Amino acid sequence: MLGGTCCKCPLKSRCPISRDPMLCQLRLNGQDLRLAQRRAAERTDDFKTDYRMRGGIEATNSMLKRVTGLDRLQVRGRPAVFSSILLKVAGWNLLRAASVRSLIAKLTKGATAGDSASTSLAISELLHGLTLLRNGFPRFTVA
Repeated sequence: MLGGTCCKCPLKSRCPISRDPMLCQLRLNGQDLRLAQRRAAERTDDFKTDYRMRGGIEATNSMLKRVTGLDRLQVRGRPAVFSSILLKVAGWNLLRAASVRSLIAKLTKGATAGDSASTSLAISELLHGLTLLRNGFPRFTVA
C-alpha cells in the first residue's frame, strides 16, 4: 500500500509492516504462514473436541517418562524395546491400581464419619472407572 495510508494508522507502533519512503509491505515466509494457519485452526471447536482426548493422556505420558524412565530405554532392538515398554506400562498400571485401591479404602473409612452422599458418589465413580479398566476401553480410530 502507499506510505501515506500507512502513516495515518493509530496502530503504527505495533505493526509488523516494513516501511520505506514510497511503499509499505508485509513479507511472510512459509513458517509464519503455517504458524498463523495452525493457530487459526486451533481456535476452532472441531480442533478442541478432537484434541481433548490427547490433553487427557498427556499427564500419563509425562509421568511414564519421569517415573519409569520410558524416555531413555537401556535396550536395543525392536523385541527388547517392545518388551521393556510393556513391562514399564504394566508396572505403571499396577502403581495406579494400588493408588485407586488405597483411595477407595480412605473414602469408605471417611464415609462413616463425614458426608456420606458425596463420598458414596465418589466411590461409585471410582468403581465405574475400575469397571471400564477391567472391561477395556472402547477402541478409538484415527481418521
